[in-house]
Amino acid sequence: MHNGQRRLLASHRLSIESGVVSIDSACCNGRPRGQGIIRVCNTRTKCFQLPTAEEDFMRIVGTSLIDCFELLPAIHEDRRGRFVKVFQKSELQSTGMDCCFSESYYTVSRKDVLRGLHFQIPPAACSKIVYCVHGAVWDVVLDIRKSSKTYGRYHSVELSAHKGNGVIVAAGFAHGFLALSRGATVLYLVTAEYDATCDAGILWNSAGIKWPVESPTISPRDAGFVSFQEFRTPFQ
Repeated sequence: MHNGQRRLLASHRLSIESGVVSIDSACCNGRPRGQGIIRVCNTRTKCFQLPTAEEDFMRIVGTSLIDCFELLPAIHEDRRGRFVKVFQKSELQSTGMDCCFSESYYTVSRKDVLRGLHFQIPPAACSKIVYCVHGAVWDVVLDIRKSSKTYGRYHSVELSAHKGNGVIVAAGFAHGFLALSRGATVLYLVTAEYDATCDAGILWNSAGIKWPVESPTISPRDAGFVSFQEFRTPFQ
């Protein structure tokens, strides 16, 4: 490992400078903790990868949105099946995320069901981690923080049980997904309990999002959300 890699692996911190997201790991006895690949991403260019000595590392990848990250856990497979670690507090805290979760739940959706775009407003605003543990979904995160440089922009990614990937949805983002498979189970870890008085949403087709289908199955509640153009954000 050359000196530049050693410096990157020195402090177990995540830094964001000029659109570059870098992930590093604390060292133990001169060897980086964790395994797999540490990936450094520039949101305007491609990622490059730094190999480590072990195979247990959760990769955290920057997206086109500030404070939105994709999680790529290590997947261990053998003849019995697979083992996937979807949460590691020490790694996720490096993104600045509050890892004190108050609720966990899952949804089961049929193909072409669209849920969203959902969020909770203050004082019950919350962050969440989202995984698809069965099937696959087209997942969308929309930045609704008025002072953010990426306000009004969205990031989309396919989440699937096969990939094992997830997404961090910080407070101040709206979230939704479309089920791509015949059945899709989506698991959430959430930092605040559900509060009906703070529950809110934005109409799914009003923010310029390119969904894979034009006529999804949606609930009357989701169909009744205000458009993004009418929405007045409480997130600054």
